[in-house]
Amino acid sequence: MKKKEEKLNPPENHPDRSITDIHLDNYKVWVATQLNGVYELQGDSWIQHTQSDGLPSDTVSSLAADQDGHLWVGSAEGLTKLALE
Repeated sequence: MKKKEEKLNPPENHPDRSITDIHLDNYKVWVATQLNGVYELQGDSWIQHTQSDGLPSDTVSSLAADQDGHLWVGSAEGLTKLALE
């Protein structure tokens, strides 16, 4: 049986391709970036989370999930909690 491989490209409008962390959870991909916040892959679409959505900074260095279904986003200006669902 062959494995199916798919190439996953960052969003076309993503000017900064500096990825600082990746988190996989419940069939979702979360990508932290150096200058453009966090991207969430939902199906075939990328959703961007930035300061305008409540992040303290668009400079994100780390992602971690807790047992309560939250994604913790570590940024240059502090921590933020997002819902994984």
